Amino acid sequence: MRKNEKRSSVEPIRNHTSTIRETQHEILNPKVTLENLAADNWGKSLKRGIYSYQMKELHGSNTPKNIIKIEDLDVRLVGTIKEKKSGLETQISNAPDPARKNILVIAVYGPPFKCAVAGERADTYLLSENLVEITLKPDVPAAYVAAYLNSSKGQKEFDKHRTGSTQFARITENNLKLFEIPLPHDAECQSVYKWFEHLYHYELELNRERDALSRIAAGILQNIGSEPSE
Repeated sequence: MRKNEKRSSVEPIRNHTSTIRETQHEILNPKVTLENLAADNWGKSLKRGIYSYQMKELHGSNTPKNIIKIEDLDVRLVGTIKEKKSGLETQISNAPDPARKNILVIAVYGPPFKCAVAGERADTYLLSENLVEITLKPDVPAAYVAAYLNSSKGQKEFDKHRTGSTQFARITENNLKLFEIPLPHDAECQSVYKWFEHLYHYELELNRERDALSRIAAGILQNIGSEPSE
């Protein structure tokens, strides 16, 4: 039964892929800047990470457990944010503004540069100084934008606007808002957006299962070779 469930969960992705292929044509996709995708004006839609000196002023020498760092951005195509062991799931339900969603988190230092979807987590965590988040308009999913920026085409957009050396490049906030994101045509946009949103939630599900299996495996290995309890 478990195998059948897994097979059925992948089926919507296959269906959306075939729909997208059927609607593709030669007309160039329209492009829009990140600034124009922002839910409000750029200053209000963008949240900056906290510098280390600010972190010490607020929290002393102890780093908060709910701070998100670059290594917490788990990127395959649509980026997700790794679960924290500090009870972050409990904090989500108590978020002051649960309607505040469709949020993109971007690592502004690279390469490679990474993007992830924050969603409803936004009011429950802190960002490190190497990250920024942008609240997007609800009509274009953050999952789609993150996937594009994580792709080879999106990485070229980072290369075009980055400053600094090849090994230590960064993206300024002024350059970030100039990023151009190609959007699907009207006839196919809903199928495309639904596909990427499904992929994002599928990645979340897989991540939770990987974590659960890893914990089980660690427990088994820890008990192997241990003295039996009397």
